[in-house]
Amino acid sequence: MVTTEVAVSTTRVLIVKLSSLGDLVHALPTIRCLREGLPASITWVVNAVYAPLLRYAADVDEVISFDRQRPLRGLWRVIRQLRRREFDLVIDLTGLFKSALISRLARGRLCLGPSDARELAWLFYHQQVGSKDLNRHAVERYLDVVRALQVKDGDRVFPLAFPSWVPAEDGKRPVVVLIPSARWHSKRWPAASFAELADRLRRDGVQVVLVGGELPSGEDPL
Repeated sequence: MVTTEVAVSTTRVLIVKLSSLGDLVHALPTIRCLREGLPASITWVVNAVYAPLLRYAADVDEVISFDRQRPLRGLWRVIRQLRRREFDLVIDLTGLFKSALISRLARGRLCLGPSDARELAWLFYHQQVGSKDLNRHAVERYLDVVRALQVKDGDRVFPLAFPSWVPAEDGKRPVVVLIPSARWHSKRWPAASFAELADRLRRDGVQVVLVGGELPSGEDPL
């Protein structure tokens, strides 16, 4: 367990959680606990494609983008930015070689990583925290670092503050947003099912909005 003295003195925290969309959202309760319990100023390193999302995260003070399309150049740029700052605590919530390398090169006073880290990531941490039980929900796994720092484990909140928006078509009708794809086949609902759902919603007077990134290679749009 990390000592209370370290936790109390910590004010500037770096989070390294590069992807993916759902995992970033799952990490938000941990960020809230750190921000309120230490208290902390939060900087977050994330893959560039997800940076716009974190700019709406109420508890994140600064977002630094990592260009995964140009990994060497991206790594160099991120490290240059991080070394202009002095972090009391660096937390790798990803637990892979790349995230652990970024975490250690940030030169924080204390670098923590998960106990279930892979790809030799553990070599870069000062200390590993949490249980190796992967059967728990991701939200609970990320909160292991909060418990290790002896910070209050508060309510599970997901503070994303998006600006209000109403489609121009008709502001009086209800709106349903559909996200019709995912990176992994195992996480996808068939496109035909999304199409059927969209048709039924529109027949019921609902506005349907499709959102998401680029479709996986070879997959047809709805």
